[in-house]
Amino acid sequence: MKKITLTFCLLFIVTFRIFGQNCWDCPTDNKATGLSSISIGTLTSVTGLNSFVGGISSQVLATNSFAYGNYAIVQSTAGGSMVLGNYLKTSLTNSILIGSGIDRNNYLENNITNSIMLGVTAVPSLTIVRQSNTSLPGYVGIGTTAPTELLSVAGNLLLESASANSGELKFKYNSSIANDTWIVFSNNTGLRFDYRANGIGSKSKQILFLSNDEKVGIGTIVPSERLHVAGNILSEDKIIAKNEIMLVPDHASNIGWHIKREASGLHFIYEAGGAIDVTKYNLCIENNGNIGIGTTTPRTTLDVIGDISVKNLWVNHDVTSDWNYASGIYVNRNYTKAFTVQKRDGNIYTENFIVWGNGVVSARKIFTEKLEITMNALNNYWYDHVFYSDYNLRSLPELEQFINENKHLPEIPSAEEVMKNGIDVGDMQGKLLLKIEELTLYILDLQKQIDELKSQNGGK
Repeated sequence: MKKITLTFCLLFIVTFRIFGQNCWDCPTDNKATGLSSISIGTLTSVTGLNSFVGGISSQVLATNSFAYGNYAIVQSTAGGSMVLGNYLKTSLTNSILIGSGIDRNNYLENNITNSIMLGVTAVPSLTIVRQSNTSLPGYVGIGTTAPTELLSVAGNLLLESASANSGELKFKYNSSIANDTWIVFSNNTGLRFDYRANGIGSKSKQILFLSNDEKVGIGTIVPSERLHVAGNILSEDKIIAKNEIMLVPDHASNIGWHIKREASGLHFIYEAGGAIDVTKYNLCIENNGNIGIGTTTPRTTLDVIGDISVKNLWVNHDVTSDWNYASGIYVNRNYTKAFTVQKRDGNIYTENFIVWGNGVVSARKIFTEKLEITMNALNNYWYDHVFYSDYNLRSLPELEQFINENKHLPEIPSAEEVMKNGIDVGDMQGKLLLKIEELTLYILDLQKQIDELKSQNGGK
């Protein structure tokens, strides 16, 4: 600091001897009472030792100090300080102040010890202060008098360049190493953030680009959308998109997957080309929790319009009340195959089990521990009427004649009918019961005849 002060003092002494008065204290309105001090100009005074003052109405009240300009003041508490300019004031030791305040009521003042301050108003523009560790460079503040980093800027910062790809802002871990450099610069299309790993002459990696037309490119400097990423994306939290996400092989084409937010929910569509056909939505997840495949309006938790192929299907029914559906198949035609079990042999499929829309079940063979047939299946009809008094039971000769003519019992289908139409198990059970009941009546009648014959023969 003393070397700087001495240098400015010598400079102004030489200047004064060439252009000003060649004296230590020539005007009567100048005062230099400090030992080995100089006062020049108009209405200037210096009381500190080894100090210099020049200009108009300037003062140096401290030792080893320098002041030059109009109303440039070094106060008594500011030893080893310097002010250069107009309407300036420094009040603490080892402080330098260069520039200009506004007037005598609006001084630019440096009240920070061991500092350099520049400004052109009553507020300093640049301040340099010493760190607590004096082996390190000082802190520089722009727009602030209390910088906390090597460069602290309180306000906006403009980097302007007259040519493209120049005016670079570079960041390095170690200035003595040529590689590992981050570069920020602007051109006529936007702002680029590049990474250079192999020195000044190496090719930069284009990391981030902010275009003038409000687009962001990651890994590309020609973004075609508001956000254009040339590479993979990893998110460990949220990815937020307002309306639509497109997954396409070429950003210039619409061919690919579209994920759209609709008022009803989230829709996944594959577009093969041209405008999106809303009737071909592949997957819909609705706001009410329903999922639709092949439909935009799922009516149930899972609504599939199309075929389903599964290796294993488990239906977990945890409803505790009775008469609830564990699963349901809905058809609108009697002879629609609502459910089938097929055996595959190459490209040949054999239907082994079918449930038809009208309730008919077709199966090759059924194994069951219990078969229950309700009266609904029998049209609410049973064969107890055989035992009513008005039942017309065929005589045995009539029965014999029917059998001889038809080769089957009455009310029982023939072999040809069974081969053609099959049998109704419930109906057949009823008809067999009918024959058993008729047989019972025949036996009872025969017993009566036997008893009558016995009575006629004296009980023998």
